[in-house]
Amino acid sequence: MSQRPLNFSFRRALVGDKLTTWHNLAVRIANIQLSEDKDSFNWDLHNHGQFLVQSMYQFLINQDIPFTKKFFLEVETPS
Repeated sequence: MSQRPLNFSFRRALVGDKLTTWHNLAVRIANIQLSEDKDSFNWDLHNHGQFLVQSMYQFLINQDIPFTKKFFLEVETPS
């Protein structure tokens, strides 16, 4: 299987960690094949594959990182 290079350009040069991160991302997406089929979304945090705010909230509060309810109150949402 031949691989086509990713056709991207950046305004600034990628160096150091950003270049490494870009290369890691490029490797992960290089073999993804898109199709004309209808898109679907499967939420792995709920048994039925359906997104629920409750399942996201439970996931966030069960992480090893600090999480507070205040986070949701400070996030700006588009109007």
